[in-house]
Amino acid sequence: MAAHKHADLIKQMVDDDTLRATHGKTEIVTFCLAHVVNHDQYDWRLVPPKPKTITIVANGKTYELPEPMRVAPEIFDRYWLVEMHRIDSYKWEDEVCEQVWLSNGICHATHEAAQQWVDAMAEIRGAK
Repeated sequence: MAAHKHADLIKQMVDDDTLRATHGKTEIVTFCLAHVVNHDQYDWRLVPPKPKTITIVANGKTYELPEPMRVAPEIFDRYWLVEMHRIDSYKWEDEVCEQVWLSNGICHATHEAAQQWVDAMAEIRGAK
């Protein structure tokens, strides 16, 4: 029996966590796989989405920064908090203060994203 024409894509989708689709906080890999298998007339291009960015113009310079988290992570998932020139790492516990930090846009999904914000803010303040 011949392999399904999207067999490689299906394997990649199962193996690669960056290609997993979610709806809210629920993973819907099975749903996506069903569409790939049942709709083989389509040319499926599953490309991880480009991270969203925010553009800030300050002191005549443009900064392209990663967008802060907008949705709370799962309980005990790690996130990075930016406060002025400092980055702290925490595990999400859904506390009131964490909800405030999230709404204030100072929570980041990666240390690298948080560091970009710290560096840009230092440069804007003239500290760098």
